[in-house]
Amino acid sequence: MFNYTAGQANGFKAAGLANINADTTRGFCAAGLTNISARQIVGATAAGLFNYAHHHKNGAQIAGLFNYADNLTNTAQIAGLLNISFRKSGAIQLAGLLNYATDVKGLQLAPFNFSDTCSSGVPIGIASFVRKGVHQLEISGDELLFTHLAFRTGTRHFHNIFSAGISLNDTQSPLWMFGYGAGTSIKLSKRFNLDIDLSYNHLSKGTFNTNVNFLNKLYIGPEFAITRKVRVALGPTFNLFLSDALQADYASVYSSLAPYSFSDYTATSNNVNIKWWIGGKVAFRFF
Repeated sequence: MFNYTAGQANGFKAAGLANINADTTRGFCAAGLTNISARQIVGATAAGLFNYAHHHKNGAQIAGLFNYADNLTNTAQIAGLLNISFRKSGAIQLAGLLNYATDVKGLQLAPFNFSDTCSSGVPIGIASFVRKGVHQLEISGDELLFTHLAFRTGTRHFHNIFSAGISLNDTQSPLWMFGYGAGTSIKLSKRFNLDIDLSYNHLSKGTFNTNVNFLNKLYIGPEFAITRKVRVALGPTFNLFLSDALQADYASVYSSLAPYSFSDYTATSNNVNIKWWIGGKVAFRFF
């Protein structure tokens, strides 16, 4: 059923239910339910449900559900659902849903990542929030839509971008879009960064439609800090627009969206029209 060690332990431990260690443990612990270490564990733990360690170093926590550690040193947390490190994270946190660490020292990889600081690490996921990281509100315009609103969150090395835009030329049936992207900022000087953003956007005219109207954008441009909390960015965009040529509004709306194109091709297999062109973007970022 379980193993319990009151003092230090060295070697291999396996239990159908749980391994409980009151002192430092060195080696590999495997349990069907849980591994608990009240002090320090050096090595790896694997459990069907969860692992807990006060300090885990030079190893791995592997669990079917979640891992918890007060502090990690050169240790990977791998869980089906959730990883938590209340101080420093180790080499990697890999979870099916969410990672949390007070100070990220390695890689966080999960759909959702949260931390206070990323002193020498990077969170990668659908959405990452770093309290002492990037969380900018962006207002921008380009050659298609003059009104864009975006939220950039994560770190300078890797951030997520949630965006929406609208054209008010036709207030009864406006053209609008929403999108998701990711980007990185390369620091050039105290006030200058070079941004590289890649985004995917869906366009609709009037009510939301499920047709193929996909705009993929690559933006490369400098960002300049006007003040501590206000920045301006501008640069070229490389646009690839895919649209269903058989939809009702294609001829009147989507076929002429691009201001010009280097290529205008319609695939005979699925009637998807493909255009690409170079545009531009001007943005103001706050906070």
